[in-house]
Formats: sequence, C-alpha cells, structure tokens
Amino acid sequence: MDNLCHRCNAEVVPGIPFCPQCGAPQIRVATPVISQPAVTRVDEDPVSARFVGSSSDSGDAISTIRWSSAVPKTAVSGFATVTLLILIASITQLPALALLVVPLGGAFSVLLYVRSNNKQPVSAGAGARLGAVTGLFSFAVYCLIAVAELSSSQRGEILNTVRKSLEDAAAQSSDPQAHNLVQMIMTPSGIAILLVLAAIIFLFIFLVLSSLGGAAGAAMLKRGRPGSD
Repeated sequence: MDNLCHRCNAEVVPGIPFCPQCGAPQIRVATPVISQPAVTRVDEDPVSARFVGSSSDSGDAISTIRWSSAVPKTAVSGFATVTLLILIASITQLPALALLVVPLGGAFSVLLYVRSNNKQPVSAGAGARLGAVTGLFSFAVYCLIAVAELSSSQRGEILNTVRKSLEDAAAQSSDPQAHNLVQMIMTPSGIAILLVLAAIIFLFIFLVLSSLGGAAGAAMLKRGRPGSD
C-alpha cells in the first residue's frame, strides 16, 4: 500500500519524517479517544420529565392531583366547613349567611394540599376540583347532622315550623289552591319529596360555592408565591 502525504498526496518513502515535495511532517502521534458517558436527557423521557417537573421548585402551577394525598385533606376541610357553618348559623341566626363559609372550605382544602405537596401551586382548574370534593364531603356531613336532628325529639318541632311557614305563605297568597297545596306537601310523601328537592338544592350550592372557593384559593396561592408573575 502506497504511503501518501496527507497534504499534497505525493508518494513518500516510509520512515521519512518530511514530505520531499511539500515538506509536511509525516510522523503523527495517535492519541487515545476517551469515550464520554452517555447523558440521559430528561426531556427524552416524557414520564421522567413529568415527575421531575412536578417536584421542581418552578413557579408553574400543576393541573394534576394526587388524590391519595388530596382526599384526606378535602375530608378534613369538609368537616371543618360544616363545623364553622353551624357555629356561625347558631350565632347569627342566619343560615343563608353561614353558606358564605362554604367557599372558604374549598380554599382551605387547596391550602392543605399545596402545603403537603412541597408548596407546589396548583392551577385554578385543579383547585376547583379539590373544592368540589370538599363540597361533597361538606354536604355529606351536613346531611348526617340533618338526619340525626330529624330522628331526634326535635322532629316534631321542625315539622311544625315548616308547616307554619307554609301556612303563612298560603295565607298571604290570593290563590285558593295554595291551602290545598300546603295540605298536600305536609303528607308523608309530600315531605319526602320536599326533603329530596332540598337535598338536591343544597348539594348544588355546596358543590358550586366550594368549587369557586377552591379556584380562588389556587389563584391567590399562585399569585402570592415568590417569583410569580
């Protein structure tokens, strides 16, 4: 095999240190090639990137919820919401005013979840979902208390209060069918239908108000985070 100059491709006799035509050196020292360890990029693996991104200290709000951690927080917040609701209702004698506590329960559940999740903020949508679950727990606890009151000695007093309110409303109405409607509602089947309708309305109120509170709480926590826009 011919030994050619690497610069001018002229034929060079082996062992000659310089090319006789262009003078280029012909002795080259081969250096070992050190292989670099392969570096795995996080963005090559979407699963790894998701977990790294969720546990980072960036200001981006996450939209996924770890329900194994969130459910206990929403249950505690739901129980605290009903406790505060009953306390305010007993002090102010205004049950409608006490419903303003329900959004606070949704916001409180978001606060508990964020604190247990390395203070990583959540999106408004995730906050609304946490608030909705909190509202569901609040409604369940509230229904248990209401059923206990209806099963106690206060049942007759509660029914008499409802009857009196309906009769007063019928007396103020000029419709002759209003009195018959009151009598129909106060039957066992009428009371059952009334209770079911009331439960549906209260469930809707708890879910909506608590969801709004959760979304607002998530937005406030994200805004109050250092480095957030």
